[in-house]
Amino acid sequence: MTLKVLKAMNTTNANHTCNSEQKHLRRRNGRIAKLPLNLREAVNSMLEDGIPYDTIIAKLREHGIIIRRSNLTRWHNGGFQDYLKERLWLKEMRSNLDFILDNLRDNEGSKIPEVAVQLSAIRLFEFLRDFSHAAAQGGPQANSAEFIRAANAACRLSRATLDFKSLKSAVSQSNQVSA
Repeated sequence: MTLKVLKAMNTTNANHTCNSEQKHLRRRNGRIAKLPLNLREAVNSMLEDGIPYDTIIAKLREHGIIIRRSNLTRWHNGGFQDYLKERLWLKEMRSNLDFILDNLRDNEGSKIPEVAVQLSAIRLFEFLRDFSHAAAQGGPQANSAEFIRAANAACRLSRATLDFKSLKSAVSQSNQVSA
């Protein structure tokens, strides 16, 4: 079940990412981007740890890879930033997934509608966060129609939350009367 939920979330985010970052629709094609995944991950890890470029270049030379400082600079400003954003997104998704699974485990599935509303709220606020960043930077995705749709979704979400509370209260009263 965990894998299915994560894949569904990944599909949703892939669509959002494509809409929100139109300029990165094509794969990066620099020297670092063309490295095998294990070496590219090693470069990202070393950059994240703050290791000097010359040390990174020397480590890659041990594997027969010749790159220049300019290759690392371009990667640091582009592909590495994408890597950091992806890691942050994965961390957020794992946190969301843990929240959902904890709620489902603790309540044996009885709170599925509430969890769905909470997850929708999380996704909505992520969209609004991204929208506000795009609007501040004058990005093309800062579309007022999208913002209005999100605001309407927030209103519907609020109404759904109230409906769940009312239903829960009615069920609780019904159970007390029948007992």
